[in-house]
Amino acid sequence: MVPTKSLILLLAGCFCILLQGACKSDGEHELEGRLSSLPADGMTGLSDLHVDLILSNGTDGLRQGLASRLSLATWPQRETVLSTITLTPGGVGGSVFDTIAVAPQAAVADGWYAVLIQGLPTGASWQNSFYRHSIDADVSSVRVHKGAAPSLWSIDFCPKSNASVQVYLNLTEPVLAASESLYLVSVRAAGQECAETTVAANSRARALYGFLCGGVTLSDVFGVSLMDGLASVTGVAVSPFEQSLTADRLDFGPSGCPAYKISP
Repeated sequence: MVPTKSLILLLAGCFCILLQGACKSDGEHELEGRLSSLPADGMTGLSDLHVDLILSNGTDGLRQGLASRLSLATWPQRETVLSTITLTPGGVGGSVFDTIAVAPQAAVADGWYAVLIQGLPTGASWQNSFYRHSIDADVSSVRVHKGAAPSLWSIDFCPKSNASVQVYLNLTEPVLAASESLYLVSVRAAGQECAETTVAANSRARALYGFLCGGVTLSDVFGVSLMDGLASVTGVAVSPFEQSLTADRLDFGPSGCPAYKISP
């Protein structure tokens, strides 16, 4: 689903398990700057083009160094868009973390855009790959779409204590059913149906679907299917998706569970 600001701020803290090493184990508990983004890379449905880079454990030098490396461009053309970069230190405006906001100086058309980061300053690192897209060894980006362009963003696999796995399908923006009584979303595990969801027309738009798969582990094969019939609240269709995968070797996503990211 589209990450909420509270989730982003929670994950930006020092939780060693979820963030896979945000806390160093040298006995001094030294912290490096951890970077996330709101919206996350690949999100769509923005009414205004605005991306916040959120930095935990930042210093003044780290904040300034990061801000100096940012630019805004169209994607994938990478044509420069004149932008305004606003740095808000932690403790100002209600946020405990530093925020570096990137927005165009003038109105822009709907489409894909990217905040480009020309290498991270020493002492900064991304929380995980879900917040950024690597262009090459020195350039990373946060790609977002102004206007509707819904698609599947990630699949999270959260093991439960009762030999089951909770599977979450996160879309890039809330969607509705294009017509009534369509079985549009399904998950199978080890050849068995976990759940099948009926989404009725005019039901509340949502960007998250959950399924409980019993009697399976992360090493079992999960089949995920999105059929024709889902669309954004403005009527832009979601592309069908079907894939089988296991979850025992996936990186951890923002939820703290093994997750598979679908890149736009």
